[in-house]
Amino acid sequence: LKKQGFRKPTLWLSPLGGWSKADDVPLDVRIKQHVQVIEKGMLPASTVLAIWPSPMMYAGPTEVQWHAKSRRNAGATFFITGRDPA
Repeated sequence: LKKQGFRKPTLWLSPLGGWSKADDVPLDVRIKQHVQVIEKGMLPASTVLAIWPSPMMYAGPTEVQWHAKSRRNAGATFFITGRDPA
């Protein structure tokens, strides 16, 4: 991100962009939701939106740990998960 000119991003949104089940909300719909929230000014202007190329594994707490650790390895310092990760 620093190479792209971001000096101090305050929020990094990284929705999953890998494989998901047929009855999940499609990626394009989820991205449009995030874009609308950003464009409506509900998040800081320095928000970065980047698709995370990992599948939804439906593995409960194990999956949450996987996603948190992989994002931490990419530079995240905090991780917030949804109410029902499995």
